[in-house]
Amino acid sequence: MKKYIAAAALTALISSTASASVITLDTTNFGGSNSFDFDLMQLVNESGSNSASVTQTDTSGDGTLGGVDSFMELGGTSIASFNLDGTQVAAGSPSGFFNPGYNIVFDYQVGGTAQLDITGDLQVDFNNLVAGKLWVEWDFVGGVAQESMDLAVMSLMKGNCDIDSSVDGNTGDVTVDSASSCSLTMSALFTDGHFTDTLGDDLGQYDENGKVVYIDYNATVSKITGLNFNYSAPGASQTFAVEHTSDMSINVAEPTSLAILGLGLLGFAGSRRRKA
Repeated sequence: MKKYIAAAALTALISSTASASVITLDTTNFGGSNSFDFDLMQLVNESGSNSASVTQTDTSGDGTLGGVDSFMELGGTSIASFNLDGTQVAAGSPSGFFNPGYNIVFDYQVGGTAQLDITGDLQVDFNNLVAGKLWVEWDFVGGVAQESMDLAVMSLMKGNCDIDSSVDGNTGDVTVDSASSCSLTMSALFTDGHFTDTLGDDLGQYDENGKVVYIDYNATVSKITGLNFNYSAPGASQTFAVEHTSDMSINVAEPTSLAILGLGLLGFAGSRRRKA
């Protein structure tokens, strides 16, 4: 039992290191004029013409959303603001378009499976990040950026949605009943020279030092347009729009957490030696 309690405590501690970290961004290399600390990136709402586009295919072959079907979602948005402890510390675009001199964009193409459960809720599991990256554009002339570069390229670790939805008994249209959450956890490879942790270590050097940077993406889905419970035929596809708000945080193992974890592991190892 003691071994189990110790192992559980260490597991909880390891999990706690994945909380949002304070990161410093230097914007002077791409049109900005300063550096600042942040722990959250608030993204511009994906709504209206900027909604995410989802193509879902009846891979189960039953002609309805009742089976487990595959989908591919394509979307993109900009960072509206950088926040620290709930307070905005820097504006992004387009809320301050051209004002900061740069626009940081999040683009993604993610796939997975979806199924309408017996309660009418849409259960979504993400399993494939075809493309995911942060990139920046700057040096605008006549509203067109003259310079751009990648800031981070991402790989999917896990992700899911539980969308509170219902089906119209007459039309078969699927609608969102209340704001519903989605989340993705991704690992990321950063470009050198822009993001640093609290020790001043460049996130772009993490992979070379055997460390991993994680990005948590959280979205609140508010509307689905164009999704129907019935496909036009078994095996067919349908494309629909999803509106949502979202934010992202960058997570690294903080020095304090690592130090405590090290002490915990030493204590655990010592107790095992004494018992032996």
